[in-house]
Amino acid sequence: MRLELPLPTYGLGGRTGATTRDWNGTQWVLHPCTREDDSILVWVPEVSTETIAESSRDVVREQVPLLDQQFSPPPLRGVVNTPTWFWVHPALWIPVSVTAQVPTPRGILTMTTTATPKALEFHPGDGSDSVVECDGPGVPWTPLLSSFITTDCMYEYPVPSSVRDGGTFRARIDVVWSVTWRTNFGGSGHLPDLRLGTSHQLRVRELQAVVTR
Repeated sequence: MRLELPLPTYGLGGRTGATTRDWNGTQWVLHPCTREDDSILVWVPEVSTETIAESSRDVVREQVPLLDQQFSPPPLRGVVNTPTWFWVHPALWIPVSVTAQVPTPRGILTMTTTATPKALEFHPGDGSDSVVECDGPGVPWTPLLSSFITTDCMYEYPVPSSVRDGGTFRARIDVVWSVTWRTNFGGSGHLPDLRLGTSHQLRVRELQAVVTR
């Protein structure tokens, strides 16, 4: 599809800064542009820095990856009243940035919008309405860890998943991304957080202890 800007008024009596047109839901204002001793009139969109920042949030969202998520015990080997650890590999816990340039009457506005992962949210899917929130990517579990090591990124299921049709809980982990923006004109601010995640089928068993003599 070919997009066309508003018709210019150069030579038709238009006054710079006073002549406006509405196009594509945005008001455009006529401004002079001088380059290499050649002066022309150009249309500049009349949008606020905050509006540009909100649009850039949608762009950076497309660049944010779905981070690989891990469990211990594995998803199909959970046990009632035993901590289920969850985490994202720390090497993936890095910011993502996009930069846009927009013409304005003050010159070219350069805006950099950055999404930074800050927390995990775990929805166990067992009907308890519990949500575990923990800062950072969590602690990867390995057999080498001491039994005294704990993590905020864990959840203990009070009931087995056999209470659900299909015998599994539909759990979900969301990565919470903090979104900020900064311009070359000195402006900066925060935008609403992004939450991107993945659903998981977790099987949680109930084990019975047997005492022998």
